[in-house]
Amino acid sequence: KQKREVEARKAYQASADEFDKRGLSPDKAPLAADAAAYSRFQLAEYQFEEFDRLKIGGSGKALANSFTAKQTAVKKVNEAYDQVLRYKRVEWTLAAFFRKGYTLERFAQTILDTPVPAEVKRLGDEAVATYQEALSTKTVALEDKAVENYAGTLAKAKEFRISNEWTKKTLE
Repeated sequence: KQKREVEARKAYQASADEFDKRGLSPDKAPLAADAAAYSRFQLAEYQFEEFDRLKIGGSGKALANSFTAKQTAVKKVNEAYDQVLRYKRVEWTLAAFFRKGYTLERFAQTILDTPVPAEVKRLGDEAVATYQEALSTKTVALEDKAVENYAGTLAKAKEFRISNEWTKKTLE
C-alpha cells in the first residue's frame, strides 16, 4: 500500500522462509501458517505479473523464443502457486488453484492475441487461416486445463464449505 514493492517482497520472502526454517506445522501454528501462505501467495503474484507482461510476437526465431519464454514463465508461476498449498490454509489454497487456472487462461489469450507474422501474411489468406487455426488448437488444450483447475477450486471450496472472493472469481 505504501508503494515500497522491494521492501514488501523481501518481507514476504522473510515471513515464509521463517516459517519453513523453524519447521513449524500448519496444524500446530495456524496463524503463522496463514501468514506464510499469504506471503507465498503474494510472492507468486509477483511472478504472475512478470509472466503477464511477457508478449508473444516477432517472426521466425524471435516468435519461437518469445513463445518458449512465455511457456517457461507459466511453469514458474504454477510452481510458485504450488508452494502456497503446503501451508494447508483453505483461503490461500483456493486462491492458488484459481490463479493457476487463470494463468493458463491468460497464456491462451496471449497466444490468440499474437499478431500474424509477415512471412505468413505474404503466403496469402489460406496460410493466415491455417496459422490462426494452429493457434486455436494450442489454446483449446490450455483452456481445458484451466477449466480443470477451476473445477478443482470449486471442489475444494465445496469440500470445506467455503464461499469467498476466490470461489466467486472461479465461478465467473
